[in-house]
Amino acid sequence: SRRGAEAEQRSGVVAAAGAGALASAGAMQLVASLGGALVGCAGLASLFVGSLYLVPARLRHLAHGDPRQIKARFAATAGTCVGATAGLLGWALASRQDGPGGLAAPSFLGLLGLRLEGLVPAVILPLGLMAVLFAGPLLDLHLKYRRKPPHAHTGDFLFDFFPNCPEPRLQRLRNVVIAPLAEEFVFRSCMGALLTAGGLSLGKIVLFSPLFFGTAHLHHCYGMVREGTPLRQALIVSAVQFTYTSMFGALEMFIFLR
Repeated sequence: SRRGAEAEQRSGVVAAAGAGALASAGAMQLVASLGGALVGCAGLASLFVGSLYLVPARLRHLAHGDPRQIKARFAATAGTCVGATAGLLGWALASRQDGPGGLAAPSFLGLLGLRLEGLVPAVILPLGLMAVLFAGPLLDLHLKYRRKPPHAHTGDFLFDFFPNCPEPRLQRLRNVVIAPLAEEFVFRSCMGALLTAGGLSLGKIVLFSPLFFGTAHLHHCYGMVREGTPLRQALIVSAVQFTYTSMFGALEMFIFLR
């Protein structure tokens, strides 16, 4: 609507003015053209997926749940996060010479949306929202795996909630902690900073940034075909996964930007 467009334009003017004020005060600044921001996001997505294929073949071709492969992927993902941080830090330091504009914050972590102010509600409220969204599957899993096997006790609420789950602890750690943290940092925090610096409105960031997230999951098609899944079935599964991850990524980016 016209009113929404005017509000978005005003917010852009205010953001630019705020960025200029912070930049003049010596704060960290990230300046990017729209093309540069999109190329940067594509590079981050390629780095995230490509690092998994830099794992030695003898480990990469093990079963997906093999502890040796999981640990190797942990290391590759950690390297991706470090590389993304170093790349954006270098970009921000170089942006100091580009004058006002783009995205500015009191610190580098502020550029990435990470700050102590408001941290508690920023952690609790989105987590509660996601728990409500997935309340059905969580309850279903709890009822399915609520019975402990004899003499089993982990002493950990995260894993005791599903005490009889057949997945080993390392797989659950990957699925529940490591993978989500790495994905949110690269695909929400880093890409959100780049696209904001590139001048995209918040609505367009929510709409377009998940496409990088969804595309990054298409490499699973190759893995399924390599393991013997018919190509047609692998393509259908990948298309569904792309749609779901893109939609979920849009929700996550919206919450992160809010």
